[in-house]
Amino acid sequence: MKQEQVDDDTLGKMFVGGLSWETTQEGLHRYFERFGEITDCVVMTNPDTGRSRGFGFITYANPAVLDRVLENGPHELDGRTIDPKPCTPKGTPTGRNTKSIRNSRYKIFLGGLPAGITETELKNFFQQYGNVIETVIMFDQENKKTKGGFRGNF
Repeated sequence: MKQEQVDDDTLGKMFVGGLSWETTQEGLHRYFERFGEITDCVVMTNPDTGRSRGFGFITYANPAVLDRVLENGPHELDGRTIDPKPCTPKGTPTGRNTKSIRNSRYKIFLGGLPAGITETELKNFFQQYGNVIETVIMFDQENKKTKGGFRGNF
């Protein structure tokens, strides 16, 4: 019997969203190394400004560590609730009927919000659809404009 070798760069890799602009690669590494040996850690930055884009990636030597990370949430780093999720291998089906989607949190991003809207107003509106974990009105440092971000369970 021939054994197939899986050569997948997403094995043991997770996406981490919701990072603070102040979160550094070293800080992200320090936070997640408590769960297991990290082989790669990166905070994605804007190539022009060097500023954090608010997300990053962690890769663990042992892919089973991802379950431990997800079971020990919610996670907070640099004053923000962060959102780690396993990376999906290329070609893996995604959608409402997949197990990973049913067991994960749903995230909604809103754009073009009125300048005066508050996080409390967003939360109150979306509570009618389910438990709201976090509401964040994001600010784009480069364009000096607000963007809407909302996170909730439905």
